Amino acid sequence: MSQDVLFDEQGTLGIISLNAPKTLNSLTKDVCLEMASRLERWAHDDKIQCILLESTSERALCAGGDVVSLYKSIKAQAQDHIDFFKCEYALDLMIHEYQKPIVVLAHGIVMGGGIGITVGASHRVVTETTLMAMPEITIGFFPDVGGSYFLNRMPNRLGRFLGLTGARMNASDALYANMADHFVPSSALKELKDALISGVDPGRALDRLSKNSLGAPPPARIEPMMPTIDKLMDGQNILQIKEGIERFETDDKWLQQSLATFLSGSPTSMAVIFEQIERGKGMALADVFAMEKKMALNFGKNCDMPEGIRALLIDKDKNPLWNPKNLEDVSPELIESHFSS
Repeated sequence: MSQDVLFDEQGTLGIISLNAPKTLNSLTKDVCLEMASRLERWAHDDKIQCILLESTSERALCAGGDVVSLYKSIKAQAQDHIDFFKCEYALDLMIHEYQKPIVVLAHGIVMGGGIGITVGASHRVVTETTLMAMPEITIGFFPDVGGSYFLNRMPNRLGRFLGLTGARMNASDALYANMADHFVPSSALKELKDALISGVDPGRALDRLSKNSLGAPPPARIEPMMPTIDKLMDGQNILQIKEGIERFETDDKWLQQSLATFLSGSPTSMAVIFEQIERGKGMALADVFAMEKKMALNFGKNCDMPEGIRALLIDKDKNPLWNPKNLEDVSPELIESHFSS
């Protein structure tokens, strides 16, 4: 077994601890398989009544998938990235459908694949250090791990905004966006864990800590900005949205950074993400993961994904050569090819 994920049983609590601090707990195929196997075992173990998912590091729960390994697999025309997506999405769906409570401590950085193992849990806990985002547009990819489902269950046009801009959320933002259920200050996480080990119902434990805690979540950035976000995202197509963003001016640093991320992202990703969120409306969860599996494999054939990973994480020149270079040149046929079998 890998030491990148650890398992323990204390009382009626099954504990999963991500343990790869050097990579911010980036997910690999082996980690996903081991987590799924243990969850399957605990599902049929009457002694285990609740699951806790945590990190051994305070920096991050999980920063996402191991995209450097995905890059190597794609460039070598190998099978590894295909196997990874299949295992990752199966794990995410299992968490959504799990019959026992799963408490996730979304402490520190939670991005990409980290959101995939968080958002489907029954009890999602954020702290003052939580930093959430789906920044896939920066590497020529799309907000996967069920993004077509959970982005469509956010207030108004917020899901479209987060999927296109990769905007960063703090604890208050995550609560507003329906990505979290409870705020607990990091100083109280041990108390929460001890309560779960002693067999206290997770809902009761979290309600008590939330009410009695002296800590408070950081100021919200998204909720006060919603009128502006809705206006920016109010376009009939992705070209209209991009043109509106290019004309828009603001002094808000958070919004400036979010919109700059969108404008520097892959034009193909822009168009496909817009279409992805439209198609995901009203779609059942299992159908969402089936669609996203096809999308992930098709993105692996597209030149933008390896180029985006190269520019951001391999050569780190932050100068990806997107192809097509302009959104106007992304054809309907290219968009559709990302959804085909």
